[in-house]
Amino acid sequence: MVSDLVFGPVLTFGLAGDYMDLLDDVAVRVTPLSDRDAREMIRSVRAFPLLDGWGGAPRADLAALEDTLLRVSALVEHLPRVNRLELRPLRVRPDGGGVVALAATITLDEPEPTPS
Repeated sequence: MVSDLVFGPVLTFGLAGDYMDLLDDVAVRVTPLSDRDAREMIRSVRAFPLLDGWGGAPRADLAALEDTLLRVSALVEHLPRVNRLELRPLRVRPDGGGVVALAATITLDEPEPTPS
């Protein structure tokens, strides 16, 4: 999530590593996200089949991934000082296994000065 001067908080989703960086395979939405937004973000990236059990791999816990996007959206809507938030990598376990953030970085804006 980055805070855009015009749009406010903007969420970006993509598979980490080569898929996102090399192929520019990302989905972007302005917060707050709806359930439909979260679902569409995940399914709109070209690498989505890798999450959906491509090649016989276990299907990722897409419900937990959608929930994570919705929670990040809610967090930045309720905490406007969050200027940037990065969860990378985010490990999505097989269906029913949930999601684990392996690293997180949060940048906050300076608080508004308190009148004396």
